[in-house]
Amino acid sequence: MGSNLSIVDFPWKYIHHEGGLRHELYSLRDDPGELTNLVASKDGVRERMLAILSRRISDPGSGSHAPMPEEDIERLRALGYVD
Repeated sequence: MGSNLSIVDFPWKYIHHEGGLRHELYSLRDDPGELTNLVASKDGVRERMLAILSRRISDPGSGSHAPMPEEDIERLRALGYVD
């Protein structure tokens, strides 16, 4: 079984299957169960998502990072994961 890569840029979720022979694109807002693959009807979105994914692969630190809420940090500290 090959590896897949995915990226979410709300409302879109893009899945790139190994070898690039199969792609999936879902609108998480309109289709949270990911039942309707929109890749054939949304070329512009697919290209944009593939470009974002390619950048992330070539420069893993290029994505945006949301700060972790202090409450979550405290939970991790209580479990011994954070000093």
